[in-house]
Amino acid sequence: MAGVGPDQPVPRLKGQAIRDATKERYYAECRFFSDLQSGFFKTMSSYLRNQLGVKCPLIATADHSHSGSGYPLELDAQQLDIMDGHDYWRHPSVAPFRHNPMVNEPLNSTVVELSRTAIAGKPYTVSEVNNPWPNQFACEGIPILAAYGDFLNWNGIIFYTFEPKRDANWRPVLTEAFDMSHDPVKMPQMAAGALMFIRGDFDGAKKTVERSYTKEEVWDSRLVGHTNRPYFTPGFPMSVPLLHGSRIKSLDGRQTASIRAGFAAPFKSDTGQLTWFTNSADQGLVTMDSPRSQGLVGFVKANHKQVSNLSADVTNTFCAITLSSLDSKPIAETSRMLLVTGSRGGNSGMTWRADGARPASWGESPTVIEPVTGTIILRSLHKADKVLVNALDGSGRPIGEPVSARKTDAGWEIRVGEPVTPWYEIRVERRK
Repeated sequence: MAGVGPDQPVPRLKGQAIRDATKERYYAECRFFSDLQSGFFKTMSSYLRNQLGVKCPLIATADHSHSGSGYPLELDAQQLDIMDGHDYWRHPSVAPFRHNPMVNEPLNSTVVELSRTAIAGKPYTVSEVNNPWPNQFACEGIPILAAYGDFLNWNGIIFYTFEPKRDANWRPVLTEAFDMSHDPVKMPQMAAGALMFIRGDFDGAKKTVERSYTKEEVWDSRLVGHTNRPYFTPGFPMSVPLLHGSRIKSLDGRQTASIRAGFAAPFKSDTGQLTWFTNSADQGLVTMDSPRSQGLVGFVKANHKQVSNLSADVTNTFCAITLSSLDSKPIAETSRMLLVTGSRGGNSGMTWRADGARPASWGESPTVIEPVTGTIILRSLHKADKVLVNALDGSGRPIGEPVSARKTDAGWEIRVGEPVTPWYEIRVERRK
């Protein structure tokens, strides 16, 4: 190699030198690191299996940092059992931090970013994800990912993290961007999200779009411009994972032919159960409509959308509302439902910096919420004679006696927000 003696180490390409290098030089380095990484995965996998007797499925590592291509990593990681991804919406370490809702950027959402990693014929898990503090729109994250995770046939979603406090002077309060254990909005949403995802309330995509890359394309993807993130596949429509399933067929095969898909919202899943709306006023909304789980997430008040059994007239500008059957029956026929309503949360006495981007002080206990207030309407409940609503406390126990919903021409009307709570149990009594 020019400029390098026979006994000298070959310097690693960095920065602009990567783009200036000849293809021969660039591919030589790519092959070297791929062989090194692949060899480690194979050796470690063999050690775990054959020396330690590990029986569980193995994951090589996680695809993350969607500002760059993950395909060289996936090329080597795919030899193990499960593919895995990590992602955050507006990670607080990324400057400048912006308080903006994910519903306004569907093509940059955690759904689209995480979808690039799934490979045909292999399980896919998300072992680290969150819509963390201090984003004031964080209530959108859990319900959206639970529903689209079902649609995209993912196998597991793990939110980071239950409680990361390292301080010996433990306090029952939110003190960290990823802390969920004391988040009075996210913890009820976790119950609802787990119910709908694990139960598979949303149908898997009717069609799966598969894409294939040559090995050279995999390596060249590192050089593709940032405007093609997160798939780094020029010409590939980022709307695909909102419309259909999305999987990699091969990372060492033939180049995929061009794929067509709609670029303009609303993006409606091919199952008809999920629709992502955006508009010029930056008032995005995701509607979720399956027999056992339904929801409205985003700018609910501005959009005036409804789903099969659920509509809402709320005072909050931004919120997430989900309704799920608590047994195997659809909402229209069940006798018990879980209603979760989430908006903003924070600690008492919490203050913000002058730019409004980050907390100046995290405040103290108790952690409080902006309650979702207004009216929820339940419709088309078969033979419903009475609908009883119980506000729930932090442990999921009833607060006081149940309140009867009011029967109107529009359906069963439920007032929410008083007492202040993010979740409710609903019971339906039916005529014989």
